[in-house]
Amino acid sequence: NNAGDSDEFLLVYNVRIPENLPGGIYHTQITFSAEPATPEPGMSPSIVTLDVRVEIRPTFRIEVQSDKSSKALDLGRVSKDNAAATGTLNFKIESNIGTTYRVTQQMTSSFMSQEGEMLDEEVFQVVSAGGQHGSLPGSGSPVEVSQAPQTVYNSDPTGQSDTFQLQYIVKPGSTQKAGIYRTNLAFKVESLS
Repeated sequence: NNAGDSDEFLLVYNVRIPENLPGGIYHTQITFSAEPATPEPGMSPSIVTLDVRVEIRPTFRIEVQSDKSSKALDLGRVSKDNAAATGTLNFKIESNIGTTYRVTQQMTSSFMSQEGEMLDEEVFQVVSAGGQHGSLPGSGSPVEVSQAPQTVYNSDPTGQSDTFQLQYIVKPGSTQKAGIYRTNLAFKVESLS
């Protein structure tokens, strides 16, 4: 008021965090100064500086779903009229870890039928697509799926969220014995975080 009486009030600060901001502890300072509206001789401003800290917790979540909305990848049937079978896995990654990560895949065992027949590795391939913020090695061209770990996705340097698809193709030779063949795919996420 005009008399300059003592008073108290409350300030509430909100922090709006962009989606792609890396997790971590952020610091800044706010300086407040109080001085008379009309300068008076012998009165100097009162200054207070506050340290401000906010912690953004890093999050990382990966969701994998087949094109048939399940966690199993069913490639369908191969027949005389349909020489190849395909299925797609959709990857959705939520991340603000602030550093690169990569996704690798590995076939944990050979394709095998209930009768013990094996399917050659070279007939099982994958084609990758998508990835707005990272890179997909071999994007757009078929690559053999192997029992050795192979990188299917590399994030950008800040490890942003992303989505991508892996389409799997099985195209056995005409001499392959009929049967239901199964294998397991293992996916691993690696990061320095």
